[in-house]
Amino acid sequence: MVFKCLRRRQSEMGCLFCGWGLISIRLPSMTSTDKPSRQAVMDKIEAILSDMGLHWNYAHGIARGMHKKEKLDFCTDEELHKVMQGLAVYQNRKRQNRQRKKAKQEGNE
Repeated sequence: MVFKCLRRRQSEMGCLFCGWGLISIRLPSMTSTDKPSRQAVMDKIEAILSDMGLHWNYAHGIARGMHKKEKLDFCTDEELHKVMQGLAVYQNRKRQNRQRKKAKQEGNE
């Protein structure tokens, strides 16, 4: 919780000009509504798989390896999010490797 004076003139004991005119301000926090829906995470997984040219079985294999679940459908929301994160990391690594390889080939020419 953060305390602020309405006139922005405060000391440790209170406001110097308006007495104890301090107000309590709560900082915004994440609520449960800020979580992406299960369908949004599945859509993201589908987008990553199609971008990389991979089949859904690849994502099912990741779920099997990470969480001992046979399919993505059996994963909890948190586990599904972790699978999506793993795919995103793999996608970024592949993209960086392709860029390095391309830059190296251009440097040799």
